[in-house]
Amino acid sequence: MESLSLDTSSSDWIPVDKAYLTALRIRFAIIHGIGLAVATLFIVLLPKPAHIVPSIVAAILACSFLFLFFVWAPRTSRRMFYLLREQDINLQRGFLFWKLVSVSTNRIQHLEVSQGPVERSYGLATLVIYTAGTQGSDLKIPGLNIVKAQQLKSQLLNSINAEEADLEESL
Repeated sequence: MESLSLDTSSSDWIPVDKAYLTALRIRFAIIHGIGLAVATLFIVLLPKPAHIVPSIVAAILACSFLFLFFVWAPRTSRRMFYLLREQDINLQRGFLFWKLVSVSTNRIQHLEVSQGPVERSYGLATLVIYTAGTQGSDLKIPGLNIVKAQQLKSQLLNSINAEEADLEESL
């Protein structure tokens, strides 16, 4: 039986911006920092025999932070690629499990470029593609340079408008 392997060796696949790694790490640091602060607060405020549970939670948070910061984020950001073709847009991503998502341009309902505070500080954005389908059929491409995200959005809109014009001419 042949195994499925996703081909990122083609020069057509484009990796996300290198700054995405830093943005991921900062996001993990913020989330885990808040969790560690809450666990520390409980350790300080609770009587001594009750310190065990917040201490375990703090240890788990610290270990998960180290794993996400040094292992997950670098491998995830290095293994995320997108490809825009004439009739579709594709996203390959994954660290432990690979996922390949393709969205046909004729199924796109609307497009959005979004930024959070961390992404904005690094000039990054996420292109969100909403499709005509059930919930969960949308495509998000994170880690794009803001200019590149706007260009991709414009290219997709032009492709959609060209398809609609061809459809109207054929009627």
